[in-house]
Amino acid sequence: GKAGGKDAINVVNVETGDFEKLDIRLEGIHTVNWAPEGDEIAFVGVTSTQSDIWTYNVKTKEARNLTNDIFSDESPSWSADGKSVYFVSDRNSYTSAEQLPEDFDIYFHDYSASDIYSVHTSTGAIDRITNTPGEEVGNPVAHPDGSKLMYLSNANGISNFYIRDLETST
Repeated sequence: GKAGGKDAINVVNVETGDFEKLDIRLEGIHTVNWAPEGDEIAFVGVTSTQSDIWTYNVKTKEARNLTNDIFSDESPSWSADGKSVYFVSDRNSYTSAEQLPEDFDIYFHDYSASDIYSVHTSTGAIDRITNTPGEEVGNPVAHPDGSKLMYLSNANGISNFYIRDLETST
């Protein structure tokens, strides 16, 4: 929904119709996803300069930017254990700000591929899950037992579902 011209997240009680507007102050919000335990929400938060993966704790009312960098991050989806959020990004091998060269210029960055990453919600550590040069991937979804990740990829020229074994990385 919208609130004052900006995107908003409204949590609706489906039995009563009552709703609570969450106090998140960003220019844009999309792709909202509940954590398995139901106490946090992952979403894409957009400012005038970047799109990042955010979480909001419905009990503490705390919003946190998990990725907070210059890369475009999309499609958040929780791990089965609720400790990480999978997402799609154009960051290539840059999983931390320390890896960026001093002379890095986002204008010259290669956006031709996207990959799937995970960010650990307590440490902020980012891990690259796929390495698919020249491909577009999206919509990661963890298997309920946490052993596999399903996602879309255009590896053969059209979008198809793929399943990655997270234990063997195949």
